[in-house]
Parts: sequence; structure tokens; C-alpha cells
Amino acid sequence: MLRGKKGLLGIDIGTSSLKIALVERRGKQTVVKELWEKEFPPDTIVEGEIMDRETIIGFIREFIEEKKPKTRNVSTFVPANRGIIVKRIKVEKMPIEEAKESIKWNADQYLPYDPSEVSLDVSIVNPNAGENEMEALLVAARNDILTDYISLLKEANLNPYIIDVSILALYNVYEMNYEKRDEVVNLTHIGKNFTHIVYAGKTGPIIYRDVTFGTKELIRMIQDRFGITSTEAEKIIMGKEKRKLEDLKDICNSFSEIVGDTIIKSFAILPGKEKPDRIIISGGGASVPDIEKRIEEKTLIPSEKLNVFNKIDIDEKLLAIGNIDKYNILFPLAIGLSIRGVI
Repeated sequence: MLRGKKGLLGIDIGTSSLKIALVERRGKQTVVKELWEKEFPPDTIVEGEIMDRETIIGFIREFIEEKKPKTRNVSTFVPANRGIIVKRIKVEKMPIEEAKESIKWNADQYLPYDPSEVSLDVSIVNPNAGENEMEALLVAARNDILTDYISLLKEANLNPYIIDVSILALYNVYEMNYEKRDEVVNLTHIGKNFTHIVYAGKTGPIIYRDVTFGTKELIRMIQDRFGITSTEAEKIIMGKEKRKLEDLKDICNSFSEIVGDTIIKSFAILPGKEKPDRIIISGGGASVPDIEKRIEEKTLIPSEKLNVFNKIDIDEKLLAIGNIDKYNILFPLAIGLSIRGVI
């Protein structure tokens, strides 16, 4: 784990934009020092796939040169659709290091790939799951995908220090900002093409699901209503047009209903429990007015929007040039990635 004053740049390479965060430690307090965001040229990333590699590399390189961050050590994640597997598993109780090695040696029983084709990481999340059991989190990524992603970052003049997964970046933000209770929380992060649903308990992530659904559905609804391009519709969602989401109540309610249905369907994957105790919403979809209220009405479960700055501080200069609501919507994953440099 990297430690020190410079920390790690958290880099979220999304479908629409590049988002970068720098989190620092000031004494005992965690502080978000820098937040940068810039939209990609159209169609350079489609459905999570990089369509124009050279353009993306040049774009990132130029943006980094412009912002001149304190460090080029990077924490990032491989996109949800690129052969990433995260599993919470139970094993026989044994010394932690022995358990990690045992899981790696027997990884073939947990993975759809040949273990020689993947990179593995194991973390013991509950050493006392039962009288003779412990629970571990197994993360696996295909080597060819990792190599390709690392190469892209290096060509952009960055030093990939940690390759994470989106659901763990999201969990990092939740863990840093909320008290651990004896409850199960549904964390739903609504991106443009993918929605990440993570169920977390007192001992960490329990299970997750990536759903091929996102604000692209909201974009399509707005397009159909006004006969405009997807780019114009997306600008409405981002608050960059005269038309505002606040004025499209019926469309927003319809989208929120779909999100609620998606969350309800995910209850089926939750082991040993019919539904979570709480729902926390984040991502671009959280910009929809009153989405948490509509989801609460649909699911009958207390729902709220993620507060990235519930316990984490934010640098005063960032407050002077932006607003908390915008940062909460755009940057939870980038902040969660950068947190790895201070914990």
C-alpha cells in the first residue's frame, strides 16, 4: 500500500468523461484535495469499450500535463464488462496467510477461467464467520485485460499503482463516511451504461451485481420526447441546457421507477435475507430529482443519496468553484480509488 503525502490519483475512466480525484491525509482527517473532470470526445468510449485507444491516451496525457498533479501514481479500475470477478467465499478456519494461499491454490473451483489466465487477490473480511469458518473476498481479473489497461495508463505517462474494481471503490467511500451497523446496505451506483449494485454488511461487501442499465435509458426517454440528439439530451441531465430535469417530472419518475424495479430484482441475490435495511444511491442517475423518494416508495425501504463528504473533508478551494451535489454525483468512484492512498 502506498503511503505518504502525495497519495494516489483516483482515475475513473467513464463512458462520457475522465474524472480524477486526489485524497490526502491531514493529521487524522481525510481530505479531498483535488477534483478534475473533462468530457471525452464523442464515441471514443461506447458501452464501456474504448473505441479509439490513441485518442484516449492523448486525451489523458494532455489533461494530466494541464493539471500537473503532485503525483502520477494511479489507482483505477477495470470496467465492469471486462472479465472481472468478485466473490465472497467461506473457507475452513486457519491462519490468515495460509487461508489466502489455500484460496489461490484452489481458485479453479471459484472461477470460470483457468487460474493461470487471471491475476488474483484475496482479503479475509471475516475471520470468525463460524466456529470453524472464515470469509474471504476473492478478486480475479483476466491477465490480458489487465495488461492492456496498464499499458494504456503507462502510455498516458501515468504509473498504475493499484488496479481496483468499481464496487470496491464504491464501498471505500461508503465505509469512510458511514458508521458500521448490524445491517445490510444496498449501494446502487447508476452510471451511463452500467449500474453497480453492492450489498454490504458490517464485515464488508457481501455480493454484487453489474446491470447493463443506466442513464442511457433516461437519455433515450428525453430524446424520444423532444426529438433531439443523445448529446443534447445528456446536456439536459448535466444541467447544461435551458431545459432542466426538474421540469421533466413524468420522465424522471418513470426512470426512477425502472431503477426501483432493478433494485427489487437484485434482492434475489442477497443470501439469507429477503431485502436490505437501507438503500444508498450514487452516480449520474442520482442527479434525477427526488429519485431516492421514488425508490423508497417503490421498495418500501429507507433510501437516500450517497454523501461523499459525510465524514471526509473537502478542500476550501473546491467549495469555492463547485458544489457538493455535483461532486457527490460525479466523483464517488474516483474518490474511492484515491482513498486507497491514505488508508
